[in-house]
Amino acid sequence: MKASSPYIAGCVAYGHVKASYGFPDGSTFSGSKTETGWAIGGGLEYALSEHVTARAEYRYTDFGKMNVTLSGPGRSGDSKLEMPIHDVRVGLAYRF
Repeated sequence: MKASSPYIAGCVAYGHVKASYGFPDGSTFSGSKTETGWAIGGGLEYALSEHVTARAEYRYTDFGKMNVTLSGPGRSGDSKLEMPIHDVRVGLAYRF
């Protein structure tokens, strides 16, 4: 019983996002916040046997824009940072 099944998925995403960066001139930015966003993706699942399946999936997650604080020479104040996430996943599953 070997068959493949394409699928798509979408959901609400929730997570704690933390970002920081140091510029060569000594300036930095940092921010940390619990964010709510969304995710969408799709993939292909293939039955290797009656109980074992393999899959490959791509997922895009977007938490919107996060406020970060800039500090250092010539860089001060608040700004917004976009943080999209691109995932490629592969997996094996055993069905009881």
